[in-house]
Amino acid sequence: MTTTLATTPTGQNVRLVGMQTEEKLARRLTALGMTPGVEMTVLQDAGSALVLSVRGSRIALGRPIAHDLLVECL
Repeated sequence: MTTTLATTPTGQNVRLVGMQTEEKLARRLTALGMTPGVEMTVLQDAGSALVLSVRGSRIALGRPIAHDLLVECL
């Protein structure tokens, strides 16, 4: 089932399936290792931001950006 990253509960493992962002932001996220097919874990929901584990690194994303990322649960 595909959903947005913003609605993913803490501790859930997901796979990135798409981005609905402007090109500049998509390039920045890609540079951070967030490419289609990458597996991520939501480590913390801090209200206005999510902390993710992506390719062995921790990344914090604002909730508006997380709404633009499509994921599927693993």
